[in-house]
Amino acid sequence: MAVKIRFWETREFRWLVLILVMAAAALAVIIFEIVPMMETRARRDTARVEEGFDAALPAGESPIDPGDPRRTGMLAGVEDGKEIENSSPQYRALVAYLSAAAPEAIAKEAAPVEHSLFTIAAESLRGRAVRIRGLYLDSFAIALESKAGGVEFVYRTFLIDPSGNAGYVVDYIAPPPRFERRALVETEALFFRLGTYEGRRGPKASPHFVGRELRELGEAPAAFLGEETSTWYLGALFALCLLLLTAWFFFQWHLARRSRMRRLPPKAPPPPAPGA
Repeated sequence: MAVKIRFWETREFRWLVLILVMAAAALAVIIFEIVPMMETRARRDTARVEEGFDAALPAGESPIDPGDPRRTGMLAGVEDGKEIENSSPQYRALVAYLSAAAPEAIAKEAAPVEHSLFTIAAESLRGRAVRIRGLYLDSFAIALESKAGGVEFVYRTFLIDPSGNAGYVVDYIAPPPRFERRALVETEALFFRLGTYEGRRGPKASPHFVGRELRELGEAPAAFLGEETSTWYLGALFALCLLLLTAWFFFQWHLARRSRMRRLPPKAPPPPAPGA
């Protein structure tokens, strides 16, 4: 009499247990490693906003003069999340302001700001001088409807963070040099607002600035503000890939086994009993 093999005694069950254990390990990495890190970063960004932009300025630098036009209503009424344009009175006022400002004063005031802060603290950062380091993508001229502070054309330039996840749109009041695509560049610019533009894959949100000068860096940049080690998500990705690979091998083996079983000849009927 054939002995019936229970499912938990089969090799398929052992493979299934292995897959479930690996899935639990990947889930544990997400819950106990990735999620806490994301929450910590969000709390840190919120704390930096509460501390104010002046806390990010280099030690010993004076904050912006309270009587500066950027703080006395020049940029009042600017709305974030709108399409990037160059015709609003506030935009033209910022262009005129920059054309009259001393370049060394803007460079002295500028400080690096994390890209995420432009999304959660656009109002408090509006009009501030920001130092940006990124990769050059493209630039083209745009004519203003009328001159703003003697400026007739702006040169819209697209930059991207070296990580490839954060973009910047900077309108220069003077034509920037033509760099090779993805050349490492640096600039100081005044933040106007968080705008949107039509990218190759649909609308994209990006901070919009007005700047004067774009220059190429001759050496690799220092660590960017907010740059973090990415080993945690690489580990999660490795665990997920290992899980998928194990599942693929399991199902391939299971299908091959079923195929072999179908090709086996049918069992011969038992011999008749004596005297039948």
